[in-house]
Amino acid sequence: MRFLAASFAFAGLMAVPVHAQRAARAELVPVAGYMLFDDLLRGPFGSTLSNANGAMFGAQVAVPIAGPIALFGSGAFARSDLTVGLPIIGGLSVGESDAWMFDAGIQIRSARPATIAPLVQLGAGGVHYRIRNALVDTESTSAALTLGVGVDVELTPGLALRLMARDHIGRFDFQEAVFANIEGRTAHHVGLLAGLRIGL
Repeated sequence: MRFLAASFAFAGLMAVPVHAQRAARAELVPVAGYMLFDDLLRGPFGSTLSNANGAMFGAQVAVPIAGPIALFGSGAFARSDLTVGLPIIGGLSVGESDAWMFDAGIQIRSARPATIAPLVQLGAGGVHYRIRNALVDTESTSAALTLGVGVDVELTPGLALRLMARDHIGRFDFQEAVFANIEGRTAHHVGLLAGLRIGL
């Protein structure tokens, strides 16, 4: 909830007069960063099931539609261990997990003439998991909402450094993955990203 509140407060920085806006351009943003995975499931006695935190790679594209508002699409990939957390023992790896994250939505980027331009993203998409170990190789796709906040730091006209945090909010579909009627928890997988915004 604090992430949501901060994001919408951040969006208030976007409002600028039309005469102050720069000409909007389509953009391509290759990114890399670190994914902080939330628990997919919390069981009795403090046990958990989650992906280990790890590196992620991806790209974003955006096409302006009106002033500072653009339509964006994003995709990213992260590979990590699937871990079971147990009291005292700690985390135990029970397999390897691939996560493909994809979404599309609205991006609002400040058009105020400045070296540092804040932006917010609100979208919807999904997370596709592939989990494998010596016994199973299974896949599952879960719907997700995404919320992102960040800044573009202009380096040259048409090129900027993008720093961003993106929250992927959704539930893991255990029914599709392991055919078990298990209710997963609403998880917040937060990606901390850096990339280059290239004006097209």
